[in-house]
Amino acid sequence: MKKIIAILILISSLASAQTISNLKAVQEGKSVVITYDLDAPVTTFIYKVEVYSSIDQYRLPLKSVNGEVGEKISSGKGKKIEWQPQLDVKEFSGDVDFKLKTTLVYAPWLVTKPNEQTSYKRGKMAQITWTGYSPTAKNVRLELQKDGQPITTSDAVTNSGQSDFNFPKNLKAGGGYQLKVSNPLNTNELAISKEFKIKRKIPLVVKLLPIAIIGGVAAAVLGGSKKPSESATTTDSPQNTTNDILPAPQDPPK
Repeated sequence: MKKIIAILILISSLASAQTISNLKAVQEGKSVVITYDLDAPVTTFIYKVEVYSSIDQYRLPLKSVNGEVGEKISSGKGKKIEWQPQLDVKEFSGDVDFKLKTTLVYAPWLVTKPNEQTSYKRGKMAQITWTGYSPTAKNVRLELQKDGQPITTSDAVTNSGQSDFNFPKNLKAGGGYQLKVSNPLNTNELAISKEFKIKRKIPLVVKLLPIAIIGGVAAAVLGGSKKPSESATTTDSPQNTTNDILPAPQDPPK
């Protein structure tokens, strides 16, 4: 074996949430040591890791490997795999390239949105995000709850980690709402969000403002129409003949 070079990383479709970096392969005596970093959005994600080589055009995973390879591999830095090429390959000379394939095996169930800082308007659509994966969790259901009691449940949606959810327009504004994401085939696989709030579609102050404006206009109109009437009564009434300035004349002496 002439030289070992790692130049390519292969990530399976189920492992799109993680990142493989710093992939290196060096020959140490009769062994080949492969090191890599496996980053994931949540440290408790579990992966299956397989190593492929250019010797067979990446058709089958290498068998004579040990270390951080195979089932139940968690994320982390400086992970190490050791390969014994003499056990898998009888004769070979030249360069060897490697591909590292990871498949998500399990992800803990966690609703990432909504959270306690989130609020939604009733009658509106909003995006919900979560993590959670198992071999049977191809689809999930979203359930809206208030004070622990179910209100409405969506049809099954693809377990892609995000989905739009329509909040009914008849919801009562306020807090105590939660969203549950669950595996329809395994009721033990679920996550419930932090409590969040539902807001009115149109704020109450905006609803009351037109009424206040109309009331103000009506008062102005009524007030304006009353003043001329009062003025006419004061100045034009023929009954207003009392002289409040000059004293009344005295009767002549008898």
